[in-house]
Amino acid sequence: MDYYQLLGVARNAAFSDIKRGYWSKAYSADGDTRSLLNAAYEVLGSAEKRAAYDAQFHNGGASPSEV
Repeated sequence: MDYYQLLGVARNAAFSDIKRGYWSKAYSADGDTRSLLNAAYEVLGSAEKRAAYDAQFHNGGASPSEV
């Protein structure tokens, strides 16, 4: 699962865009989807977690769904 795609934001999105993407989708999401959205927001909303995510999954590593 690509967290950027899930939230509908670009890879270079600012935190405000990530927050907007999260809330626009979480508002109407069901339970399972909301859990995925929460995970994406937790990772992309933290500078440290986002850097680790980008390094591990988007620079030649396995996709998050393969972990």
